[in-house]
Amino acid sequence: MTGPLQLIDRWRFGLLLALLLGLFLTQPFLDRSEFGQTFAVIAAGAILIGAFRVSVPDDRIGAIGMGLTATWLVIYFVQGVFSDGDNHTAMLGVMATILLTGLNGWCTLKALFSKRFTGIDTLYGAIFGYFLIALMWAQLYVAIELWAPGSFSFPEGGTKRSDLLYFSLVTMTTLGYGDILPVGSFPRLIAGIQAAFGTLYIAILIGRIVNAIKD
Repeated sequence: MTGPLQLIDRWRFGLLLALLLGLFLTQPFLDRSEFGQTFAVIAAGAILIGAFRVSVPDDRIGAIGMGLTATWLVIYFVQGVFSDGDNHTAMLGVMATILLTGLNGWCTLKALFSKRFTGIDTLYGAIFGYFLIALMWAQLYVAIELWAPGSFSFPEGGTKRSDLLYFSLVTMTTLGYGDILPVGSFPRLIAGIQAAFGTLYIAILIGRIVNAIKD
């Protein structure tokens, strides 16, 4: 009989993927209140800690990653208390988020290219890494908007953070609906790089993993 711990160990990336998608789907609702935003940050921290735990085999490096996540949470809450609406102070938390999600994504991709993970859960891990990188890019767009307000054209009534997550996802998949637009050469360049990266990610990593599962 398979117990809960054995199921979690077997479907590690699948569980992380489900949690991350759940966070994405609830983000527009969580953005409407301070409590919801706080809950979203704590949930994201838990997901990142879980990803470090799964993807890093070295306990010391994994502990460093989880320690960095805890530090990120402290930075977020400190800048939230003392920022007083200052965009430059808020930038500290956003940049920390970019660095942390980027490091986490790199560790996840490195783990997927190793031989430690086999089977369908590896495919879930690749999809998790895809969405994790989309989250990192969304934070980059938030940083650009904080640094230079007006860098993106938003629909009326939109909440910018959740809108930029949506923009990151549609750019990563090269859908490009056109309801949110980068304004200026630098935001357009960053969006173009993300679109190219999303295409290469699917072509290289997902294809490699699917072939490995078939073999």
